[in-house]
Amino acid sequence: MFGNGVIVPIVKNKNGDITSLDNYRGITVSTCLSKLFETCILYTNEDYFHLSPLQLGFKQKWVVVMLLFLLDQ
Repeated sequence: MFGNGVIVPIVKNKNGDITSLDNYRGITVSTCLSKLFETCILYTNEDYFHLSPLQLGFKQKWVVVMLLFLLDQ
């Protein structure tokens, strides 16, 4: 149950070649219980995870608007 999911292919560019495998990205759909478990593990162990300063989208208290502002500058 934990760590298992279904990979669903999503088209990156709808105007591109939909027969090309390079035009797809995989999204993993997992159970709610698995997501809750992963969130609990992440919350209790976040001091041990070291992210690159460029990975702002994965940090707490950062919102997309702030990231877009930084990219625009």
